[in-house]
Amino acid sequence: MITVAVCDDQKADLDKIKHLVENALVLEQAGANNVILYNDSISLMNDIRNNRKIDLLYLDIILPSGSGFTVADEIRRINDSIKIIFVSDYNDLVYQSLFYQPFLFIRKRMLEYEINGSIRYFLKYQAKHYPICKFKVHGHALSVNSKDILYMTSNLHSLTVCLKDTSFTCRDSITNRQKELHNYGFVQSHISCLVNLRYVEKIRKNEIIMQNGDSLALSRGKQKQVEKAYLLYLREPF
Repeated sequence: MITVAVCDDQKADLDKIKHLVENALVLEQAGANNVILYNDSISLMNDIRNNRKIDLLYLDIILPSGSGFTVADEIRRINDSIKIIFVSDYNDLVYQSLFYQPFLFIRKRMLEYEINGSIRYFLKYQAKHYPICKFKVHGHALSVNSKDILYMTSNLHSLTVCLKDTSFTCRDSITNRQKELHNYGFVQSHISCLVNLRYVEKIRKNEIIMQNGDSLALSRGKQKQVEKAYLLYLREPF
């Protein structure tokens, strides 16, 4: 599921962007999605600090509670995986916005045209950097964005996939998934464990501590490989 947030102090603009985003997602056949509205940056930041899942954020630059640039800077320190699209009618702010590394900059007077393009571009980016993993669970097909997978563990022919809020088990193997995901920020820490580097908190001598507190096995033979992959990830995160 894609979660899109919109932050703007003008209700008319909030509703308009929400409508256009939802239509664009349907047009692009993006599947299930969730659009969250914020009329101030304070409530937005509270949710981000509480780990609210947000994939894409449309952020007004001019806000009564502070500059959108200041908000973007704070978001980067908390969760740099959120893609930020600045929204404004002040074209002279485009160059200033580059200092905050936005995903895009769109103009309010061109929303009808530029929202569609921004959603299309975001979905292409997602598909390139975070492939969709397909599983079969209890006879039913299940598609999961690899970005949402914290780690996978295996036992015999059974694979447990741990997500942020839940987990599921199916017949599969770590070997198959490692081949599928090794170019997308995943590393095998043990013969029975595949880890998403995005959610690693720290690496110890024989274990990996995840951001949610889970401890995963790290075999001696894979320690250097995992540490090297993690350092590369920190330099160029997915």
